[in-house]
Amino acid sequence: MRVRQKFSFTLIEVLVVLALLISVGGVFGVQVQRLMHQQRFYNSVDRLVEKLQLGQELMLLNDRDHELRLTENKRGNLSATFVFDAPIPKVLAPLLERQTELAGIRYLAIHDGKDSNELNELRLFFLSHGSEMPRMVIELSDRKPRKGESDDSRLVRYIPLKGYIHPIQAERKYDLSFLEEEDCDALYPAEIL
Repeated sequence: MRVRQKFSFTLIEVLVVLALLISVGGVFGVQVQRLMHQQRFYNSVDRLVEKLQLGQELMLLNDRDHELRLTENKRGNLSATFVFDAPIPKVLAPLLERQTELAGIRYLAIHDGKDSNELNELRLFFLSHGSEMPRMVIELSDRKPRKGESDDSRLVRYIPLKGYIHPIQAERKYDLSFLEEEDCDALYPAEIL
């Protein structure tokens, strides 16, 4: 008769396997958290670009002046809200007056060709019939820059507001050469009015 031996794991083997699983899980968890942080920032930038595009479209189609306010909330994130000078249709009010949370953006600065200013609040005015639109570069980041730190160590996007007829989109680098162009103060064409 043959005796069957039972194979079992020792306590040391079990602890070694658990330690390996915990270390792999920790590395994976850190990577997932970093990716979620990046995606939250990029989604916030996309939502802000959509708000700015909507402001540009309303500027052409609307008889009312309006502004887009970017303000810092209590948690240190930005939020974007449209403010209108005159009442807007009740059907559009919930869509246009809704505050948009930009949870991934914690730093806001503007570059206008002369200065770079860090801001807690930014008010962008869009005047009716496209008579005036802000011209600057908005810098957005997931955190404030530290002294001597390069932009490569933090998430940064730039939104150049070039005026009519240029589309609004986020970019990785910024170029202020559009402010030096001859038609810098060009307004929307009169035939639209």
